[in-house]
Amino acid sequence: MNLNSQIKNIVEGMSELSKNDIQAINELLVHDEWGVALEHLCASLIEDNINISNEQFIEIRNIGEKMKMESSLWEELNYFIR
Repeated sequence: MNLNSQIKNIVEGMSELSKNDIQAINELLVHDEWGVALEHLCASLIEDNINISNEQFIEIRNIGEKMKMESSLWEELNYFIR
């Protein structure tokens, strides 16, 4: 599965994300802006205090690591694992 599909699957599994956030992330994915899409996803989850599963956290972390992004992007999500 490619990064685009992986991020899209995570977003589809998070019903608490706002329609605007989903639309913005999907627009970024259309333009292959995976890093910015992941940043937007993480920021939205933190800003809106959205709980995530451990599996979702691991998926987000794995995607970030594949793209060699700073771990600080997803580390704060640890507080939202339920």
